[in-house]
Amino acid sequence: MGLNLNEEKIKFLHELGYGVVIFDASQKIHLYSKIISKLLKLPTRFQDGSHLLEKLIPQHFFTHVFTGDNSVFNKGSIRNYRFWISPLDEAVEILFDVTAYSMGDDMVATVWQNIELDKLKDYGFIDDSIRKMVEMLPYIRPYVSSGVIELANTAVSHRGQNPFRSHVMDATILFSDIVGFTQKSEKMEPPAVVEMLNLVFSTIVHTIEKHFGYVDKFMGDAVMAVYNDPLMGVVSAIEILNEMASINELRALMNKDPIEVRIGVNTGKVIQGGIGMSHRMDWTVIGDVVNTASRIERTAEPGEALIGDATYQQVGEKVKISRTQSVSLKGKKEELLVHTVHSASFSFRGADVTIHVMKS
Repeated sequence: MGLNLNEEKIKFLHELGYGVVIFDASQKIHLYSKIISKLLKLPTRFQDGSHLLEKLIPQHFFTHVFTGDNSVFNKGSIRNYRFWISPLDEAVEILFDVTAYSMGDDMVATVWQNIELDKLKDYGFIDDSIRKMVEMLPYIRPYVSSGVIELANTAVSHRGQNPFRSHVMDATILFSDIVGFTQKSEKMEPPAVVEMLNLVFSTIVHTIEKHFGYVDKFMGDAVMAVYNDPLMGVVSAIEILNEMASINELRALMNKDPIEVRIGVNTGKVIQGGIGMSHRMDWTVIGDVVNTASRIERTAEPGEALIGDATYQQVGEKVKISRTQSVSLKGKKEELLVHTVHSASFSFRGADVTIHVMKS
């Protein structure tokens, strides 16, 4: 797998008036044009700039373009995918309209068009109210789940389709919360509580999105996430625990108490849909599988990830466990088998990786 373009074609791509970025199926960048380098302030050396660009591109772009039924590999092309991206070391954001094409051999070409709102207004293509609505989006977006953004993108790109219909789907649900949060927060000033939550949540959310999940909701000190792939849910659980262990090593050096989390993962059929009223709704998943995932999490010990037997059966030999036990869960007549996660093997950007739960 590799980029098969001669020098003449590469020169042509660099001379185009819009940006071009070429990826392989593992999301590795093989080429970006000079326009991309200029707009995003990337280094002139490709070897330096490609890694930086991979970090600048939001994870939901990779999730939408490379995975799922609507991916570029299944559809052949994806049009009018819009997202904001910040140039290197700058606080401003640039709005891009991206079209992706499958080149064959697991290669994807993406064409990036910079949408310059002020120029569109000056030439009379949009009025002030539309420009303000678009400019408001970066402020609103952090409060809307990436799952909702993806569905809205689909609705805009494919007129006549309504992706917001309620439906039954297979999903893996991850719950994580901070152990002893109430007792900790009672001894802290409000700004310190917010700082602690943001530290934990930023770590958890980054890991969830890195492994193709999305945050369904925050509930006090807890996070609920949804995955299509059960293995990615388990991998996220391990990585969250390890990230928190590393944070606690630094906190120990500063004579600060550790922040411990526990995690529960469960897999099965859920109902996804809009819950609420017509003018204010929560796009979420509900059902017994979700409730069970939450109760599995409450059963876990500090620094432990427990997975339900349904999840374990689907991930097969890719996940190693250190303990199996039967537990009684609230609302369940029969005891449930749960497994303590030890390690997981998976593929990430073309490389085979195995991660283990670090001892805290």
